[in-house]
Amino acid sequence: MIQESSVPITDLNYIDYHYKQWKELTYEQQVFRASNTKIAGNFSFENNQWAAQPYYGFGMISMLNHHEKNFILSQLLFETQLQLMSLLEEKTSPAIHEKIFLLPEDSFHQTIANALSNLRYDQNITEQNLTNTYPSIIHESLQQYKSVFDHTTLKMKMIGLGIFGNAIGVLGVFNDPFEYNSIVHFRNHFYQHELIKNMGIQQTRPFIGHITLAYLESDLSLVEKKALVETTTMINEVWQNEKNIFYIDQTCLTTFSNLAYFKMTPNIYPIHF
Repeated sequence: MIQESSVPITDLNYIDYHYKQWKELTYEQQVFRASNTKIAGNFSFENNQWAAQPYYGFGMISMLNHHEKNFILSQLLFETQLQLMSLLEEKTSPAIHEKIFLLPEDSFHQTIANALSNLRYDQNITEQNLTNTYPSIIHESLQQYKSVFDHTTLKMKMIGLGIFGNAIGVLGVFNDPFEYNSIVHFRNHFYQHELIKNMGIQQTRPFIGHITLAYLESDLSLVEKKALVETTTMINEVWQNEKNIFYIDQTCLTTFSNLAYFKMTPNIYPIHF
């Protein structure tokens, strides 16, 4: 999960978005990101196994496994996780496996719009006694939404591994600006709707195409940070020469109790792009 800003911001235009995504894959940016890593605090390694920490919330999310064409990409992401950890272990030690939590395949997703989580969910939903009515309010806010296309499947090209402060994930871009703008169009409708704003939901970061693969759950040494950059650089040399597509044709209101388990909200229909 890419960290949020506390200051409301807007989405980038198509050109700036592409520039930012590709910049994240440069060696210089990878070094900068690795030198500023933080502990995510979403999972803990205890008694020789990983345990998820509670993290409640909702989001408008597109799960990778919701489209049959994403099966190959899902397998590739799983293999990339294994390759990442294997290379890191070779360059550091087996202890690296106790510092980086790999997300399960069925959690791979793209967040289209945030809809309150963690402390902000507690403050705006739980403490306001809106827990039972919250999904229906989200549903009502989307009733008048009209997509840019007529049920078109968006194709996000996955271009390589990025380091996001407390996480590692694969970044994505769109070759067709209309596909990127269709997501921005949805986000504009979502965040500007009065029902949404009245619940305390706001845009806290621009749209960033990515699938999170792992969380950093312990401080990395200088040797480990150097190894991380070397490893992501090596993997990205292969990714950038391939055509790995994330097919997205809908987004659903999804609930989660931790950041490894996502579930569609019952009786809330998906929105098609």
